[in-house]
Amino acid sequence: MPNVGSLNNGFVLAGANGYPRGLTKSRGIQVGPRIGLAWSMNPKTVVRFGGGVFYDRLEGNLTYDQLSSQPTTNTPTIYYGNLATLASQGQNFFPQTPGAAMSEDGHIPTVYSYNVTIQRTLPFSVVLDAGYVGTTNRHLPLRVPVNEPAFGSAWLPQNQDPTMTAKNDGTTTLPINFYRPTWASALSR
Repeated sequence: MPNVGSLNNGFVLAGANGYPRGLTKSRGIQVGPRIGLAWSMNPKTVVRFGGGVFYDRLEGNLTYDQLSSQPTTNTPTIYYGNLATLASQGQNFFPQTPGAAMSEDGHIPTVYSYNVTIQRTLPFSVVLDAGYVGTTNRHLPLRVPVNEPAFGSAWLPQNQDPTMTAKNDGTTTLPINFYRPTWASALSR
């Protein structure tokens, strides 16, 4: 439906309208403390504790994927045309699936690692070592396919080309943009 709604609804440009140039706020210098302690309870037993905070760099692919997304790039699509009618066909701009979404708060992917180990010398020069090691992750990037059709939707009756006899083998399915979630909701308005 030409001239209905905004194709760029929900998309923002870096450095415009109050958004940061890098689309995320700078968190400044991060402090990544590490600690390790060992305590010898007696000549045969040692207890060790350790932990630390580790940072990952921001995932560059999330940013680079934005270059081919709206509103930077709009890709027109022509359905049911051929080269002879190309110049007279109207261009249809369908809502695209965004490459990724980024949180504006700028949190850096963080891993908290920790461990506790007890080491004991047993008879016959055998050493028993028991420990617990753990990690906790925070602020990891997550991709959510917000505009992908549901799995198996190409075989649903409502997504078959009405001008053809449905075969339910994928050969009579409408083009995918006709049943993407955001496009379907635009059609229902």
